[in-house]
Amino acid sequence: MPTIIGTAGADTLTGTGGADLIESLGGDDVIIGAGGSDTLDGGDGSDLLRLSGAASDYLIVQNQTGWTIYDGQAAASIARSLEFVQFASGPAMSFQQATALDFDAAAYLARYTDLRAAFGTDQVKAYRHYFEYGKAEGRVATAFDGLAYIASYPDLIRAFGADNAAGVAHYQQYGIAEGRTITFDGAAYAAAWVDLARAIGTDTAAAARHYITNGLNEGRGTSGFDTVGYLLSNPDVAASLAFTPSSQVLSAARTHWLTYGADEGRQGEGAFGRDQSNPVLTLLNASGQSVTSGAFEIAGDKDWFFANLPTRTLITVNGSDAVTSISIYDVRGKLLLFDADGRNVSFLVPVETSTAAAGSVYVVATSTGTGSYTLTTSRAGAQSAPSSEDDATLASASNALSPEIQGDEPDVLVEQTLEWLRMTDSAGLESAISAF
Repeated sequence: MPTIIGTAGADTLTGTGGADLIESLGGDDVIIGAGGSDTLDGGDGSDLLRLSGAASDYLIVQNQTGWTIYDGQAAASIARSLEFVQFASGPAMSFQQATALDFDAAAYLARYTDLRAAFGTDQVKAYRHYFEYGKAEGRVATAFDGLAYIASYPDLIRAFGADNAAGVAHYQQYGIAEGRTITFDGAAYAAAWVDLARAIGTDTAAAARHYITNGLNEGRGTSGFDTVGYLLSNPDVAASLAFTPSSQVLSAARTHWLTYGADEGRQGEGAFGRDQSNPVLTLLNASGQSVTSGAFEIAGDKDWFFANLPTRTLITVNGSDAVTSISIYDVRGKLLLFDADGRNVSFLVPVETSTAAAGSVYVVATSTGTGSYTLTTSRAGAQSAPSSEDDATLASASNALSPEIQGDEPDVLVEQTLEWLRMTDSAGLESAISAF
């Protein structure tokens, strides 16, 4: 073990990267850790340990003679007679202060039942697990949200109010054993109320505090905002998310509402409202069909349904003349097909089969009146299954059509779309593309 000895004056001593013994002796010294399992002794004076990583990269545990510092690798250094520590960015602080900023092993254990079963309350093992396995597995190591936990349970709201520390302590001492989890979603709560969306925005901690101190007593619900309805009601928002990963589109759309939309006076879900309880088209049965029921409560209502449709799908609407149009959007809110009749209509659905969201679409029914209806979806049995080359051409046709959708008047759009539908068969795909 290399030994580095200081003087009685103010020294700056740097380790070797291996396991070092560094003794700074007297004076106000600076010791620079370079990795490895070191033994660090500051001696007399006011001494500072400077570390190269962020505070959350380390776990700092008090021992009988000083502090043990775990660095995310196999190393663990012992620090004695050192008064201050400084991380890669930020000011020097006491070791006690640093323990509030280092890796939160207790929170990491609190999030994952399998880790609690394996390690119990051993924070060092939890820390090692995160850097050796958990980080690569996509596990979250941020602090346990005591406010969201309290907001999830009325009894905890009454007992603790907006005391984050009390929420964390209760979860660790009782909540885990009781099977309690966080169910409160601050962003969903804020989005559900226009006044909160404008006042709180994306501050989820403020949302939890508001619900705990005011919202529960006011009888406010904690969810309800229709993010899909917002996406489909605002084509400019959809266009801005054209390159957003499909799995993140709805989260990004809700963030837009909280950050900009509410302040801009947008109508949230617009004509979609919040009346749909299960907006998913029934899965195709063994015969390749599905039937889904819906109802329009008011004139001008819109309903959307998520579906994973085959490349060629027949959509039939029955039961209500109130249905005036059927539209199909991709998962980013881009309009793919539109029909202004809305009844007994065949769609050759263009999907981008090369993307992860291939076949995943929103089917939208629009009304001018009220009444119940059914949507029946099935494969277009009268036509042969398209080849992979035809699928690619269909996707190109969709892309060729979408710029026209953005700028044309509704009547022109309807005429072009219907004509496009008539032309898009296996023999006429190239004609459809050239027409637009």
